[in-house]
Amino acid sequence: MYKIIITFFLFLGCQSTDTVTKNFKEIDQSQFVEIDNHALKTPESEEVSITKLSKYLISTSKNDLEKTRAIYRWITDRVAYDTKSYFNNSSGDVSPDKVLKSKVAVCEGYSNLFNELAKEAGLQTERINGFSKGFSYFPGKKFTKEDHAWNAVKIDGEWRLLDSTWGSGIVNGKDFKKEFNDFYFLTLPEKFINDHLPKDPIWQLVSNTVTPEEFSLKVKRFPSFFKFNFNNINPDIAIIESNDYEEITFDNPNRLQVISSLDSFKQNTFVKQEGSKTIIEIRSPGKGSYELKVFSRQKDDTGLFPIVLLQKINFQKEHSLGQYPEILDTTKIYLETPKEGKLKSGKKILFSMKVFSAKEIAFVDSSKEWKKFNLNGDDSKFSGEVLLEEGPVNVFANYGGDSWPLIVKYIVVK
Repeated sequence: MYKIIITFFLFLGCQSTDTVTKNFKEIDQSQFVEIDNHALKTPESEEVSITKLSKYLISTSKNDLEKTRAIYRWITDRVAYDTKSYFNNSSGDVSPDKVLKSKVAVCEGYSNLFNELAKEAGLQTERINGFSKGFSYFPGKKFTKEDHAWNAVKIDGEWRLLDSTWGSGIVNGKDFKKEFNDFYFLTLPEKFINDHLPKDPIWQLVSNTVTPEEFSLKVKRFPSFFKFNFNNINPDIAIIESNDYEEITFDNPNRLQVISSLDSFKQNTFVKQEGSKTIIEIRSPGKGSYELKVFSRQKDDTGLFPIVLLQKINFQKEHSLGQYPEILDTTKIYLETPKEGKLKSGKKILFSMKVFSAKEIAFVDSSKEWKKFNLNGDDSKFSGEVLLEEGPVNVFANYGGDSWPLIVKYIVVK
């Protein structure tokens, strides 16, 4: 069974007269190992005041970039999100001195503390208020009231964006889980605008500014979407109106494994990879509104599947073909037929599938008899006919040796 993880970031709700520059480059996060270690090892004796802490944090920094990183890394490690205040509809005391002392804050406190530490370090910085697709976000949400705060800092003559709140961890239920995320450190503006919309458009730092209405209509992309180099999602809208069937596509150049679910209906979605493009087919479980969640992970990763996309689909009726079969690893199999999860007993079933690198496949039904098939050619394709008895049916593949991992699950009914 796949393990998936949904991370929703924290939220709460400056402006500048300086000219905004837009000559941005992606930051190489690996360059900050020494700066990070220095910040993480800060002794308590250096944390007694804003001035003393800032002086210590930047003591090994050679430039404004390293100063900014040291401050960001310390805040994301030491300060915890104040879930108690948040769920009581309160912001608590968000003054920099109070946050430094308590090491607990909502986002306004995080951004205030970053601002003061940065200014003490001689950095030019601003606190930004705006709207976010954070913990309370749902597809189609209207953004009318500011709900978040973050920062901009000027480095080498250019304003850059960061969010130390979302870089520090996630809210899980009503608890805060510390989990460092460097995606929100000097994020490229075209990525940052995906879930951060400043009240003052000047702080979008993009050529074509986005309106609150456009912000609301766009799909919520999670940091892993960008980390995995996914792109060109279609349709790129938060809420999709559909009859009984829909397709979502996006570029997946590294052919990473993708899984998806439609609320609790995990077998109403079918993921296939065609070249560098991932296609998700969705069959309606019935008239109603459903949340489509898409997950992925790196090829060699055996851990959780981070969420990459969230969309809502309004279906008008149930799809006649019902659920798809359960495919255990979409990167190892391309299923052509049958694409119905429930098959009819009493007649031979025509099948066709590509199982990459497999030597043989086998259908095993309730009779426990292994019905094995060899390759039809050199293109990884297996096809033929098989007669299956009523009950669960598992399809296994052999890639060499004695191992036969499970690849597809069906059920045969009368």
